[in-house]
Amino acid sequence: MSWEDNSGKHFLSKVVDISVSEPLKIYKYTGSEVFIGTPAYVTVSVKNVQDRPVNISLIDPVPATFTMINNSELASSVLGLDNLSYLSQDFVLAPEEMKTISYSIKSEKLGAHRVPQTHAYANLCGQLYNECSDSEDIITVYDNISYKEYNHETQVEEISPVKTKLSVNLVPA
Repeated sequence: MSWEDNSGKHFLSKVVDISVSEPLKIYKYTGSEVFIGTPAYVTVSVKNVQDRPVNISLIDPVPATFTMINNSELASSVLGLDNLSYLSQDFVLAPEEMKTISYSIKSEKLGAHRVPQTHAYANLCGQLYNECSDSEDIITVYDNISYKEYNHETQVEEISPVKTKLSVNLVPA
């Protein structure tokens, strides 16, 4: 900092360490394997690591080949489903508060499918921050296993009697 007054020019300097921390922590977990048409469960948690409340807009895209399960109007309003391709929700988190959202998805396509990152947007002091979940999971969809029911019965095979002829030759001794 410098300034000038009647006594001349003045300079003041001071070294200050500034640490910048992320305003949010986002965690996302999905199961890694499912069978075709069965639910895969998704859990997203957002934690406010600030010392003040934070307004958050959460966007969580669903993998391209998956659809939401229970996508009724009630579920849509509770989960904030704007359409079938992503979850969208706005909420406020108090300092150190965590919010967890869980939902189910399913796919009718076999293969390995990448789960997109979750994004959370927070406006802090007029600056927009975007945080992403820490990983992109893969969900592998397998074909259903078909099997024959096991019947626990003992099976006995009936064997017909064997007829044999016995012939004895007597030899004088």
